[in-house]
Amino acid sequence: MAAYKIIGDTGIQYSKEDVLGRGGFGDVFLGIFNKEKVAVKKILLKHSEKEKEKKKEEREVDLQKNLNHENILKILQVGKDEDFRYLILRLSLHNK
Repeated sequence: MAAYKIIGDTGIQYSKEDVLGRGGFGDVFLGIFNKEKVAVKKILLKHSEKEKEKKKEEREVDLQKNLNHENILKILQVGKDEDFRYLILRLSLHNK
């Protein structure tokens, strides 16, 4: 059984052992949020980010959270700790 890491007080849990995918911007793990299986995208925060880039990223996340399209995974929650941003995505049927 995989060990789950809890992200602060967000209610988000994920297992580093259950990798769903890896990419240039971050890795995606199987997780649990609100008692449902979810995909947890873990993105390294760049400490040298410019304020303009941070605002752009936040706008993009806000837009994706409000999108409702069958070909786009919905963002359910966004969490953050000192080093990472966590995007909590609805788990696709392909990964269930």
